[in-house]
Amino acid sequence: MKTNYDVFFEESMKDENLKREYDKLEPKYEIIRQIIRLRKESGLSQEELSRLTGISRVKIKRYEGGTASPSMKNLNKIARACGKKLTVNFI
Repeated sequence: MKTNYDVFFEESMKDENLKREYDKLEPKYEIIRQIIRLRKESGLSQEELSRLTGISRVKIKRYEGGTASPSMKNLNKIARACGKKLTVNFI
């Protein structure tokens, strides 16, 4: 069943200008989704991830909320803390 948001989103994406701007932000949102997924799959709270990486909890919260963008250095710290290896792909 579609939510009100799903319907709103689908209708919004019919606007070519809005879709173009949304698409520009997709890489940022993908990084946010990956950070959250990785942290949760590792069973870590933001506080625990902070302790393991040396990145402040506030900064991790900002990364996950999209109000700050992580450096490659910090993305690598997050990956290693979760037992993963950071890779970058261009497709």
